[in-house]
Amino acid sequence: MLAWESQTAGKMAAAIAFRARRCWAGRWAVRLPLLAAIALILFRLRDFLPLDTLPARGDPALPFQGSDLTPQFAVWQRVAIEALWRHRVLAFWNPYSHAGTPLFELPQTGALSLATWIGFLPVEAAIKWSMLAHVIAGMMGTFLLCRALRLERPFAALGAIAFALGTFLLDHFRVGHLNIVHPMTLAPLALWALWCGVTARRGGYRWALLSGTLVGFQILEGGDSVLFYEAFVMAALALGALFVDKPLRASAKALGLGALVAFAALAVGACQLLPMAGYMSLTDRAAGLPFELASSNISEVTHPLPGAVFLGLAALGFITLCFMRQGRAAVWLGLSVALGFAVAFEKPVFRLFYDVVPGFSFQRIPQRALSMVGIAAPILVAAGARGAWAVLSRWRWVALGAAVAASVALGVEMWRLAPPNPPMASVSRELRENHAMRWLAEHAAGSRIHVWESPDRHWGTEHVTQPLGLEVIAGYTGSEHRDYFPFDFDPPGHRTWFSESYQDPARYWGMLDVKYVLSNVERHEAGLKLVTQAPRCPVSICQPAKSAGPYIHENERWLPRAWRVRHAIAVVGEPRAAFEATLDIQQQPEFDPGRCVLLAVPPGAAPPQADVAISTRGGPSSLPAWPSAEAREAVQRALSAAIQGASQPAHFSRPDSNHMRIEAPGDGWLVVAERIGLFAGWSASVDGKPLAIQRADGVLGAMLVPPGATVELQYRPSGFWTGIACLAAAIAILVAFETLRPRRRRLAH
Repeated sequence: MLAWESQTAGKMAAAIAFRARRCWAGRWAVRLPLLAAIALILFRLRDFLPLDTLPARGDPALPFQGSDLTPQFAVWQRVAIEALWRHRVLAFWNPYSHAGTPLFELPQTGALSLATWIGFLPVEAAIKWSMLAHVIAGMMGTFLLCRALRLERPFAALGAIAFALGTFLLDHFRVGHLNIVHPMTLAPLALWALWCGVTARRGGYRWALLSGTLVGFQILEGGDSVLFYEAFVMAALALGALFVDKPLRASAKALGLGALVAFAALAVGACQLLPMAGYMSLTDRAAGLPFELASSNISEVTHPLPGAVFLGLAALGFITLCFMRQGRAAVWLGLSVALGFAVAFEKPVFRLFYDVVPGFSFQRIPQRALSMVGIAAPILVAAGARGAWAVLSRWRWVALGAAVAASVALGVEMWRLAPPNPPMASVSRELRENHAMRWLAEHAAGSRIHVWESPDRHWGTEHVTQPLGLEVIAGYTGSEHRDYFPFDFDPPGHRTWFSESYQDPARYWGMLDVKYVLSNVERHEAGLKLVTQAPRCPVSICQPAKSAGPYIHENERWLPRAWRVRHAIAVVGEPRAAFEATLDIQQQPEFDPGRCVLLAVPPGAAPPQADVAISTRGGPSSLPAWPSAEAREAVQRALSAAIQGASQPAHFSRPDSNHMRIEAPGDGWLVVAERIGLFAGWSASVDGKPLAIQRADGVLGAMLVPPGATVELQYRPSGFWTGIACLAAAIAILVAFETLRPRRRRLAH
């Protein structure tokens, strides 16, 4: 009896063990190579896992390269997360930078990226974990594409590792360029879907629509230059179709599916692309970049060329795919890699694309073409490893030893060339120990501040000011209105409001509601009074050093966020000419923005209510032309009369980032110290009736409002709802097609 029970128990244990092995083999063993690859990469990037850290901001005095993630991309993500999860709106407007600036239209902000949707997590974790999730998505896309090319799982996993350890990707990951990391990591999935569509006998259009949807998400996540190069990779797939049976039919199919990809991408991204087009027309990049600036190579990548083992396996992979009767894939991937190297390092090739490809003149830094190498080459590496194994597999132990040696050599090479993780810093600790910024947060009472050492877009401090609820008038940005901020691409002699403001900082900054100015040294400018010297914060904690002062000055010519004036001067003419005339008038000692407002009026528009009107280029000849003596005399009379007037502060509130509410006392013009006059997306109403917004004082906005009225201001990018309508129309067309297609089949039978 005992023997029988023992035998039965043994059989049951054997059955359970058999089922366990079968379950493991069927469910987990097949996934083990990819899971091991992901675990390896997460170990490599483990510094991005803690909750309350971001890459150290950096300072010229520190021995490491600072990250762009903390001062730029993370700030945009914070604004988007705050708008969605605190106010339940999409972040169209960023009130924390540049006296209010568009957020949704900027090409790089990624206001609808993954980090925004997981913003219920701590903000720092949402941003970093989103980056890690994108890298994993890129590995999965590379793995799936390798499997679609009939490469075994271990080799596909090797390709995924080669993608994630690519020097181009990790260098931009290290410095936090989300506009490159996000689209580049989604590109393998988009290419896999397109490849499945090209090779499918039926239903290929669905794969193409999936690929286009992924490209649309890349647009919404802030992708820019990588999207151009991804389009070249997709176009190379059509050329690869020439190397298969019935090449004309295959090429026509690839081009047709490519058109579907473009259709889906534009439909998904239209809600941002249309506002973006309108915004870019106002910036210094409206007409593209001069070739000399576009082709200048800035060192963004420490090791632009992969190692010898990597390149050798990639070359072997091209041959392997040809022997595997995957000529189309070999030509597609090989052409993509070759084109990436050619555009990155051969200026005549870059010039050809600059002259021929629409929109390419907006690109800069040719080495960004290496994104094509980072996307396509890992698949060739996986194929090369597969080819080497196939050649040596007849000698079992030799093949095994060679495989181990090659894998170790490739791993060591890529691990060595890949940049190290950036030093991390605790955000809460910096906010806690930055005494100057904490003092400003306690005393600003809703007014703006300015850091003196911010004459251009570099080295902003919004990574400190935004979490503390402080608003600034300058900071990090990839593009700005051409009349407000100086840029590298401006022509000689180009005047901007911000650069001119340093001639009389108290007056100019006071117009933008700047009550306090932070500086590294004590300033003795007229109108600025030193009020305190905060304890210094070591640069190892507070970065850059200027973010912690320690000298805090009060602006004695500070004006509130909105105020009333009774006197106005109208400047009629082309926008740029009227703006420069406004700058001239603002420099006159008699000009007081608290008593008189300068209104810019486009040609053909009805002159607003004003004390005097003058004309500039494009304006009517019946008015005195600036800067004639007659026009100067008329302006001088108006400014002298305005001296007797006085401003009346208005009550201001901001329900969310896209809305403002102002209670306007008295009569006359209501001037708002926010750049509502520069961007067409702003609308105003009183009791539901629309109200005209006039560009005022160069960069602000003004309205003629009845006494005691409450003005509601709202920002929505021009073209946003048109983009939503395009997406809805595309979905309706797809649903109608999918509904009618089976019915047509039944009728045909």
